[in-house]
Amino acid sequence: MNPKRFNTVSVGFSSHHAIADLRDYAALAESLGYDAFWLGERYYARGLFTLAAAVAQATTRIALGLGIVSPFTRHPSLIAMETAALDELSGGRAILGLGVAQISAERQGQPATRPVVSLGEAVEIVRTMLAARTAEAQGAFFTLHPPGAKLVMPLARPHVPIYLGAMGPKSLELAGRIADGVVLGMFASPGFVRFAKAAIARGEAQAGRPPGTCRLVSYVTFAVDRDRALARAAIRPQMVGYLSERNSRTAAQPGSPRLVHSGIEAAAFAAAKAEVTRYVDAGRSDLAAQAIPDDLVDRLVVAGDPDECRARLTAYREAGLEHVVLYQVIGPDTREGLGLAAREIVTHMRA
Repeated sequence: MNPKRFNTVSVGFSSHHAIADLRDYAALAESLGYDAFWLGERYYARGLFTLAAAVAQATTRIALGLGIVSPFTRHPSLIAMETAALDELSGGRAILGLGVAQISAERQGQPATRPVVSLGEAVEIVRTMLAARTAEAQGAFFTLHPPGAKLVMPLARPHVPIYLGAMGPKSLELAGRIADGVVLGMFASPGFVRFAKAAIARGEAQAGRPPGTCRLVSYVTFAVDRDRALARAAIRPQMVGYLSERNSRTAAQPGSPRLVHSGIEAAAFAAAKAEVTRYVDAGRSDLAAQAIPDDLVDRLVVAGDPDECRARLTAYREAGLEHVVLYQVIGPDTREGLGLAAREIVTHMRA
């Protein structure tokens, strides 16, 4: 395997985009040869399964990644129902990502989510039901009293891949033990990819699974344009939403593994986050975007002209990432960015 090439290159968008736009992006991504179309559920925007159904009907080949669905917003048995229906509608193209989604869990009264326990319980229920078996559960988080729950319709295939949205060492080890894959979220740097791969490998070893059983996929927030300044300007508002914790409770937590392994100095990150948050609280998101230091852009996202983006993505591949998802922004003009990336980046970086 050439260490500078990816096995799969996919694209992803959050659910704040209009349904019509996401259908168009998915159809275009399929025509351009991307491998999968991932959807992130932003609270409180459009629901993920409705969006995925719309995308399924606009496409015929491309895999459909749900990254991620939280068992704290939908009971695992409901997640199994919806996933089975989506897999039927799409002709067996669904990939289910399960994760805590801490921002919604806290707002809905569940601050103590204990991801290793809760996600383990959720995977067991969902996997049992998607295998056409009856699930019963009396867990710390999720219950299915007898006679339990069993899907009552024919299933499109005997196995739907289940990935975990995991970012901490224990959750990554859990994924290595029980999941088909991991999907890393915002601000996953090459350094964090190395950290995640090592944790997943420990989990695989604990469960006696062959190395590489659990596939590693990572979102990489991405913008490309022939004018690098325009690409970098396009990506800054997206970073504001995460640095200010408006879009996530965990993506920008000082001391978290994803930041520790990014190479960013802790005090500099804390200062930048505080300044961004101050401007957002004052209603000046424009100034918040301008306040993000260039070093944070360079270390946490990929944005620039095609040559610069290729170089940055090469660092991810050399860190061991084989499956990359170009996420969210893509460029100042999303459709043009999808095409430019396909022609001048993906063709050079796919195995």
